[in-house]
Amino acid sequence: MTTSGIVGGPVDERATRVTVRRIVQYFLDLFVLGAVLAGVGWLLGRIVPAAGFEVGRSGSLGFRMVGPGGPGPSTVGFVALVVLGFVAFVLIPFWTGRTLLMMALGLKIVRRDGEPASFGQHLGRALLLVVDTIAGGLVGLIVMLCSRHRQRVGDHAAGTVVIRG
Repeated sequence: MTTSGIVGGPVDERATRVTVRRIVQYFLDLFVLGAVLAGVGWLLGRIVPAAGFEVGRSGSLGFRMVGPGGPGPSTVGFVALVVLGFVAFVLIPFWTGRTLLMMALGLKIVRRDGEPASFGQHLGRALLLVVDTIAGGLVGLIVMLCSRHRQRVGDHAAGTVVIRG
């Protein structure tokens, strides 16, 4: 059953009117991802000091990823960011149809016909977050506001929509 009440039918446009929730969800998802990354960085910094994380230096409460030779990014930190981002924005949504914060806010990712999105569609959405977040997310926001079904760039390319659910 889809949101239109017809199996395999198109998603009702009204079900996609969740712009404010999506904005809140996006920033909360990034905050949670950052907190998890900070925790991983703190743990790796304690276990393997050469992993490239500086924890609480210069009066900072957080951490920063640094390469072994100086201020450049750490390979371990970059890999941790990519893996955690993949889990948060591809695997969990593929398994559940939503990110962790989408669950809390009652949102769901589906194909335009209302059926569950495929792994490739979730991967495409995640990869295109890079485009959507240009200028602090302004590109994705403008595209979403101008879209009939409130789709960001990644949703348009992947053929998905975010609905109440």
